[in-house]
Amino acid sequence: MNPKFILSKQILKEQVQKLTDLGLKVSYSYKTNREVGNLLQELFPGKQGDEIAAQNTRTEGSLNNLQAKRPTSEATYKRSDLQAKRPIPQKTFLNKVEEFLEKQNTKIISIEEVDKKKVIARIQNSQQAMLFAFNKKRITELELMKCYKKAKESNLPYHIITQSDQTKKMNDTIDAYKKLIRLDKLNT
Repeated sequence: MNPKFILSKQILKEQVQKLTDLGLKVSYSYKTNREVGNLLQELFPGKQGDEIAAQNTRTEGSLNNLQAKRPTSEATYKRSDLQAKRPIPQKTFLNKVEEFLEKQNTKIISIEEVDKKKVIARIQNSQQAMLFAFNKKRITELELMKCYKKAKESNLPYHIITQSDQTKKMNDTIDAYKKLIRLDKLNT
């Protein structure tokens, strides 16, 4: 039976070479695809090619299921396991926000939206309020207005948390809104 995919000798050779450069012993099930087994014997003549192609592992699959074994152990690793793994973050942004609120004796009543960049929730301290926590140093006036509108829909005051202090311009804008009593239009 002929394989139903295009087999590149160069790519096969590169994949095997990467694994052997890492000091890993490559094994491939000859039963899975004899064409690949024959190519492995052809590309790596002698004892190494025979060992790669003739081993009968329990794994079945195609060229993508090349297996690597560490010479000192019997454990089998898939090619994807050999790629560098990202470090797992210590704390999520939500955990940081929860810890911050806990220090202020504030409880989260319900969470409305959570992602890597922001948390929107209802909180309870002395009164109920909307919480907008941003995982960035500063927010823009547009984001401030979005927070205001969302809190207005819920008919609640709102609390904003960011990673750093706001700019002087943002603080002046907030103070100007606080001091504003009324804005009228003069009809002439």
